[in-house]
Amino acid sequence: RNLATFTEEFDNAAWQKLAAGTGVAPSVTANAGTAPDGTATADRVVFNRGAGTTSDDISRLFQDVTDPASGFGVTSFYVRSFDGVSSYSMRLWAGFNEVNITVTGAWQRFEVTSISTSFNCQLGLVGNQNQQNADVLVWGAQGEYGSTATPYQRVVSRFDVTEAGQTGYGLS
Repeated sequence: RNLATFTEEFDNAAWQKLAAGTGVAPSVTANAGTAPDGTATADRVVFNRGAGTTSDDISRLFQDVTDPASGFGVTSFYVRSFDGVSSYSMRLWAGFNEVNITVTGAWQRFEVTSISTSFNCQLGLVGNQNQQNADVLVWGAQGEYGSTATPYQRVVSRFDVTEAGQTGYGLS
């Protein structure tokens, strides 16, 4: 169900670190904090949209999860501030749909729905709506069909998928 890959490994090349305008590509430190499931798998991501204040000044993580089988797609991420105290205004995208989110010191799962046959998972900062910098922990990205996020599935590859409370099927 989760079409994203390396959903707890934002340092992986599957996750593009993009910048535009005065923005700086995000930097990622793997396994820098405790994730919502209690494991040490949350990645620290530092975003900097630069000094510009237009919609062209961007710093973002990006993974394309395009698949023409459905018209609805949902992107979700778990995010909290790295220091557990700060608050950040950030942006979450799913294709052409986007929402501003407020990241605090507590883990929150944010989601946005896209009505398109092509959607993606994106998190970042934009000059015309968000503050200049954000230092956050990110975990549990999910890109899936539908209009509401379902229980998180950890995905490394299409052959390595785990969902809490679910068991796999083995050959006997």
